[in-house]
Amino acid sequence: MDDRSKKLGCAEKDRIWALSPDISGPFAQLSDDVAHLMWFERLYVWLQCFEKYILYPAIILNALTTDAFSISNYRRLGTHWDIFLMVIAGMKLLRASFCNPVHQFTHLGFTVIFFHFDYKDISESFLLDFFMVSILFSKA
Repeated sequence: MDDRSKKLGCAEKDRIWALSPDISGPFAQLSDDVAHLMWFERLYVWLQCFEKYILYPAIILNALTTDAFSISNYRRLGTHWDIFLMVIAGMKLLRASFCNPVHQFTHLGFTVIFFHFDYKDISESFLLDFFMVSILFSKA
């Protein structure tokens, strides 16, 4: 320590130490190395991006297109209410696929298994089933 730091109080010594820390410990040599991502970490990031930006929006847009044709043939609640529900469900599911893609796989898998194998009779359409399951899972 220099002469000036001997005359300083405790708070001033801490301030000087914080402004110019001494990194001469055993890990000082490691600070120059750059961290490299492994191939599987890069693959994981690419698959996450594929899932978030391509897979889930494609599934939802496919369901919207398929259900739009079924509305023209079979009107459940009336044309206007069916279209309104489709728009709300599509927007909510697209938003959820971008904001919360981690949980979408669970919602999607449960929707397919539950309404395809167990309760075919109460299934309305894939889009509305997926919409209801995502609401139930997010509230639970």
